Amino acid sequence: MRFILFFIFSFCLISCKNTDNGVKISQETFIKSFSIDHFENGKKLWTLKCNNAVVDDKKNTIKCFETTVNLFRDKVLTTEMRSRFGYGDLSDNSFYLKNNVYILSYIEDTSIESDIVYFDFKKNIIHSDLRSRIVKRRDNVEIISKGFKSNTDISNIKFFNHTTRVLK
Repeated sequence: MRFILFFIFSFCLISCKNTDNGVKISQETFIKSFSIDHFENGKKLWTLKCNNAVVDDKKNTIKCFETTVNLFRDKVLTTEMRSRFGYGDLSDNSFYLKNNVYILSYIEDTSIESDIVYFDFKKNIIHSDLRSRIVKRRDNVEIISKGFKSNTDISNIKFFNHTTRVLK
């Protein structure tokens, strides 16, 4: 009988030992049809829209699916960016867009297609280090480059290792 009691007591001690294998509570929130506007000094600077989003309140990050980012200057839409996936750090206003990224600048009448594009609003830049296709409709040219860097309204754009073709 003592052996059985000792066995049960030992089993309870081992079973009740505090381990770190417990269930962790997630800080992530799933949101359908998510939208957020960013204002500074009463002016809307950008809007982020996602068909589906996962927001991590603890890390202040967001994962977006079917993403659209609209950039504004003086209440006017200057640039629209779309992609299948986006990831953003809401604390420093930086995002990257991934998978079929399409950017349209209404001011420069320019479109850009790439696989990954980085957007940093604090530095006022959009850039990519991957193959990109840029169409400048005003100049009637198509540029295939190994990457680009520009202002958020696609002005002052710089191309890396590029070829230019005149469109007909």
